[in-house]
Amino acid sequence: MGFNHILRKDIEPIYRKVISHPFNLELAAGTLCLDAFRRYISQDELYIEAYSRALSILASRAPSMAEMNVLLGFAKEGYEIEHALHEVFFKQFNIIPAQTMSPDCLAYSSFLLATVATKSYAAGLAALLPCFQMYGAVGQHIAKTAAPSNPYASWIETYTGEEFSLQIEQMIQLVNAAAEVATPQTLEEMRKVCRYSAELEYRFWDGAYVGR
Repeated sequence: MGFNHILRKDIEPIYRKVISHPFNLELAAGTLCLDAFRRYISQDELYIEAYSRALSILASRAPSMAEMNVLLGFAKEGYEIEHALHEVFFKQFNIIPAQTMSPDCLAYSSFLLATVATKSYAAGLAALLPCFQMYGAVGQHIAKTAAPSNPYASWIETYTGEEFSLQIEQMIQLVNAAAEVATPQTLEEMRKVCRYSAELEYRFWDGAYVGR
C-alpha cells in the first residue's frame, strides 16, 4: 500500500466531514443553491491556476525527468480539463469569473505555493495529494447517490472519469516513491502538510457554501 495508506488514514476524519457537508449532499441531490455553486466555480478557477503553478514549481525540483514530466503533465492537462469544465458552467449558469480570491481560496493557494517552494520535494507531493485523492473519493461517493438529470452532472462526471482516476494513481505512486527514501523527519513533515492541506480543502467547500 505504501506511505499513502498512512496519509489516507490521517485525513479520513476530514474526508468524512467533506462528504457529509451540505454542499456535497445537496450537489448530489441536485438541490445545491446556485449562488453557492457560482461562488465555488468562480473561486475554483482561481485555485486551479495556483494549483497548476504549484505543480510546475514542484516539477522543477523532481529527482528524475520521469517524475518531472508526470507533474508537468498534471499541471497542463489538469488545468485544461478544469478550465474547460469551468467554461461550461460559466455559460450555463451565467457565472461572472471572480477577480480576487476568497479568504479560503487564498489561504489554500498560498499554503500550497509556499510548501512546494520551501519544504522538501516529498512534503510538496504530500501537500498536493489531498486535492487529487479527496476529489476522486468525493466524486465517486456523490456519483452513487446523484439524482437523475442532475444540473451538476458534468462536475460529477469529471471526477469519476477514467482519466482522473489514472492521475490519482500516478500521484499516489509519486508520493509512495518519495516516502521510501525519506527520513523519519520528512515522513512526519509529509503527514503534517497533508493533514493541513486536507483541512483547507474542507474550508474551501465550506466557504463556498456559507459565502465566506
